[in-house]
Amino acid sequence: MEQKLKKVTSFLEKISWICLMAAMLVIVAGVLTRAFTKPMVGTDEYTGFIMACFIGLALAHCAINDGHIAVEMLMVRFSGKVQDVVSFIINGISAVFWAIATWNVGKYAYSMYTGGEVTMTTTLPFYPYIYVVAFGVFGLMIVAVFKAIESIGRVVK
Repeated sequence: MEQKLKKVTSFLEKISWICLMAAMLVIVAGVLTRAFTKPMVGTDEYTGFIMACFIGLALAHCAINDGHIAVEMLMVRFSGKVQDVVSFIINGISAVFWAIATWNVGKYAYSMYTGGEVTMTTTLPFYPYIYVVAFGVFGLMIVAVFKAIESIGRVVK
């Protein structure tokens, strides 16, 4: 199960790197068009949307590889079982939080869709990018659930 989850999160990370490259290209194109002709319209909007996708899609990969900040000064003093119980509690709470966040971000994207909200300059709709972020947060929630199950499995052994 862990290998499959790592493959999926790795795939999402690869898409996020493509988003980062696209953001760099948009910025460079904006600078070059400003230098030689009239400025490219909507550079800020394009870059903001692409970076939101970059961050959203990279979240799960960061979590599965423990790339986040962890405070271990206190935890290393406890036994492995206590560490696993605390890990289960933290990951369980995180999973619930990210599930709620996924739901609310998805609802927000839907409200943007039904309201027809678009950007001022380029009239791009907001909702596709918000759905991508919701999908990334959903991936983070799945990783938290997996880590909680993994921790409780070590406690039960």
